[in-house]
Order: sequence, then structure tokens, then C-alpha cells
Amino acid sequence: MEIDAWIATAERLVAEPFPAHQEGRDGGVSEPGLHIAMLVESQDCWDDDAYDAMEPTLRAFEEMRDRLTEALTARWGSPVFVDLGAALDRALAGEQWGGDTPSNTPTSP
Repeated sequence: MEIDAWIATAERLVAEPFPAHQEGRDGGVSEPGLHIAMLVESQDCWDDDAYDAMEPTLRAFEEMRDRLTEALTARWGSPVFVDLGAALDRALAGEQWGGDTPSNTPTSP
């Protein structure tokens, strides 16, 4: 089942240390302060034929997200919302932001 594989990926990444520099990996990337893993990928939706697939694809991705959220919540508890606005601002300004650890203070979604 895909959810089991996704949870296994999350558990592996939680246990892995962050590298000192950005490192590509199969299906993702790691850098100081974060790991990114590609769990599922859609087809390109640039041409007219693919455009018709966008809405059903979006619904399917939302359903997968919701199932994964339920599974992770059951395993680790309710999610904590973190404001990443400052990190986004620095990234957009071209500044180094890897290695930041977000505040443990939850914010409203």
C-alpha cells in the first residue's frame, strides 16, 4: 500500500541527520535543515489533452494528501502549523536559509 511506503519514507527521513551541504538523492534532496522526498508525481499538464486531466489529478492528489495526513496524525499526533514566511522571504532574496529550525510555537493555519 502506498501509504505504508510514504510513512516508511517519513520515518527514514526523520531519523536521518541533515547534511552539511545540499545533496541530491533518488526522489528528493536534502540540505542543512530539511529533507524533501517526492512521494508521487503527476504527468505534465501543459498540452490541451493533459489539461483535461488536471482536475481529476488535483482531486486524486488531495485525496492522497488527506489519507497521508490521517495516517501520520494517527502515528505521531496532530500536526503543528509552523509559519515559514521568514524563511521564504530569505530564500526569495537569495539568502542562505537551510539549517533554520522553525519555532515550536504553533500558528493558526
